[in-house]
Amino acid sequence: MNERTHVVELNFNDAEIKLLREAGSLSFNSLEIYMRLSLLEKAERDLTRHAFREQNKQRLNRVLNTMNSIREVKQYFTDEELAYLLPLLKKWCSNESEIVNWLNTYKIPACANKTPCDLYKSGKKELFLQYIKHIEIGGFE
Repeated sequence: MNERTHVVELNFNDAEIKLLREAGSLSFNSLEIYMRLSLLEKAERDLTRHAFREQNKQRLNRVLNTMNSIREVKQYFTDEELAYLLPLLKKWCSNESEIVNWLNTYKIPACANKTPCDLYKSGKKELFLQYIKHIEIGGFE
């Protein structure tokens, strides 16, 4: 004869567990193990949800920072200059986040090791544009 095993999910609060333990209605060891596993699974799910939320918040913040930085860059250049610069920078970098990073961190040797951001914020965007044009045609730094 085949035996069948049935799994029933039981959720008890502390008071109910105490009553069941006193009454001896169920095997306490299996119930205790089940309850501990259930609590661990719940804690794990909660941690996973929290980590996922945090990861999404960080991703959203990076996107917003990139968007704000691109807007900031755009305020220093004319539409014509942007029409020249952005496609060229997109060819050199894989995405807007990398463009922003490059503009903020790359030090141009020919410009006293100033970053592109330093140059255009200090009113020397023409120097930056000359450098870009020079590099575009294959010039050296």
